[in-house]
Amino acid sequence: KIESGKMELYQTDYHLWQLLRDIEEGHFETIHEKNLEFEIDVNKSIPEHLYGDEDKLRQILNNLIENAVKYTSKGKITLKVNGTLEAHDKFKLRMAVVDTGIGIRSQDLGKLFNSFERVNLNETQNIQGAGLGLTLVRYLVELMEGKVGAKSEYGKGSTFTLVVPQLLAQESFRGTY
Repeated sequence: KIESGKMELYQTDYHLWQLLRDIEEGHFETIHEKNLEFEIDVNKSIPEHLYGDEDKLRQILNNLIENAVKYTSKGKITLKVNGTLEAHDKFKLRMAVVDTGIGIRSQDLGKLFNSFERVNLNETQNIQGAGLGLTLVRYLVELMEGKVGAKSEYGKGSTFTLVVPQLLAQESFRGTY
């Protein structure tokens, strides 16, 4: 679907904080097996109900967290969630996956979102993957008219950020996570 340009957005009202809980539950076992800490840091003023493509957002976050788990042998992975109200019903959702993993050399950062590219080959040769996860992330974020990027310090960890526009759902209200 990606190569043919036939992937579409399926936007619906969704419960952001339930999505975050589902993501946490989905990664609990692998994070626990590696003895890593996992934290979701949510700005409490974010609307609980948004309108957008929940499934694609879930896929993006799952790919980013799976990568963080793969490349982190000790320490912590944090999912940071923030955003700003841009207009009456437009919300700019900002998310970041921060890890204390192996990091990425600065000369390799430009390759991250390319198909079949692997970086840090000496350190990652035993880690499974086709090198398509971040390409898919970039494509899905762009399909949602958003932006994705990465910062990293080799040997200290990485931060993958995404910004995607969403609409406020009709039943939007504030809650607690």
